[in-house]
Amino acid sequence: MSKVKILSLLSIGLLITNLLLVCFIFFKKPMPSEHEGPKHLIIERLSFDKNQSKKYDGLIKWHRKEIENTNQNILGLKNQLYGSLAQDSSAIDKDSLINAIGQLQVKIESIHFKHFQDIKKLCKPNQIDAFNDLSKELAALFSKGKPPRKRK
Repeated sequence: MSKVKILSLLSIGLLITNLLLVCFIFFKKPMPSEHEGPKHLIIERLSFDKNQSKKYDGLIKWHRKEIENTNQNILGLKNQLYGSLAQDSSAIDKDSLINAIGQLQVKIESIHFKHFQDIKKLCKPNQIDAFNDLSKELAALFSKGKPPRKRK
């Protein structure tokens, strides 16, 4: 085989590879952001109308604000706790900081639970069964992995 044929085949192969790559980039479905995935999934699974979706947006803003504030408080306490490693602090100080962090973790779970109670209140009577089905998957839905797919 001559050099011209080899170069022609390599050029055609590279051209096809580049075209496939470009198609993959432009025609791939966009990935939802970290918070949009669950939001859209909940709206879809519960068949929220526009009014319910708007109210749900308000719930999301409240939820995010509360979680962010509580996480900031936890971070401050953790900084105090680990900062105390460089000093001679008593076990009481350490225990009180750890207990305060634990109380804030409990608060976070309460905020999450209230958020889902509020979502349930948005549901119309014909949406309650879908909410109950969804509630069985909430822990997995908000884990760091992909949200679960709707079963058919």
